[in-house]
Amino acid sequence: MRSILVPAVVALAAATLAASAAAPACAGQTRSYSYSISDDHGSRFAYGVFEPDQDSVTGSGEWSDDSFQRFRDLAAREHRKVLWVRTDDREFVVRDPAIIARAEQIMGPEQLLGRQQGELGGRQGRLGAEQGRLGAEQGRLGARQAELARRETRLEEALSDARGEDDRDAVRAELDQLHADRHAIESQQRDLGRQQSELGRRQTELGEQQSELGRRQQEAASRAREDMRHLVRDLKAGDGVEVRHL
Repeated sequence: MRSILVPAVVALAAATLAASAAAPACAGQTRSYSYSISDDHGSRFAYGVFEPDQDSVTGSGEWSDDSFQRFRDLAAREHRKVLWVRTDDREFVVRDPAIIARAEQIMGPEQLLGRQQGELGGRQGRLGAEQGRLGAEQGRLGARQAELARRETRLEEALSDARGEDDRDAVRAELDQLHADRHAIESQQRDLGRQQSELGRRQTELGEQQSELGRRQQEAASRAREDMRHLVRDLKAGDGVEVRHL
C-alpha cells in the first residue's frame, strides 16, 4: 500500500519510496510529491489530486500502488488534473476544474505548513553540517593536543637526561614552543566550543519551531480531511464527476 500518512518533514524519504513504484520520468519531467498528516489511521477515506505530465500527487490517506499508477496515468492521458477520492463504499473520479480547485484550496494551508517545515528542515540540515565541520576540526585539534602531550613527556625526560647546559637550553626552548602551541590550540578549542554552543542554541530554536509547525500541521490536516469529507458528501454523478461503487 502507498501511504500518505507521513509528516512533511520526512516527505523526501517517502517521496523516494513513492518514486520507486512509479514509471521512470522522461527527460525534463518533474517529479513532485506532497503529503499530509492524517489521524484517521485505518480509515479507507483517502484523496489525491494528480497532475498531468508529472509524477505528482497532493493528498492524504492510503491507497495501493495500482490505484496510484492508474490515476497518475489517467491525468497524464487526459492532460488535465484529476481528483480521486475514496470513501468506505465509493470511489470518485473528479475532472470538474471548480471542484478540483476547491479541493486544492482545502489542502492549501496544510501544504504551506509542510513546505515551511521542509524549509526549516533545510536550515537544520545546514546547521548540522556546520556542527559536523566544527566537530571534525575539534577532533583534529584534539589529536594534535594528544601528540603535543606525548612530545612534552619525551622532552621532560630529555631535560632530565641532559648533561650540559647547552643541551638543557635547547630542550627548554622546544618545551617553550610546545607550550605556546598547546595554549594556541586550547584557545582554538574554546572558540570552537563557543561556536558549537551557539549552533546548538540555534538548533534548539529551530527544533521548537518545527514542533510548533508540526502541531499546526496536525490541526490543518484534521481540518482539511473534515472539509474534504463535506466536499465529497455534496458530490453527485454527472458532468465532471464519475462515481464508482466499491
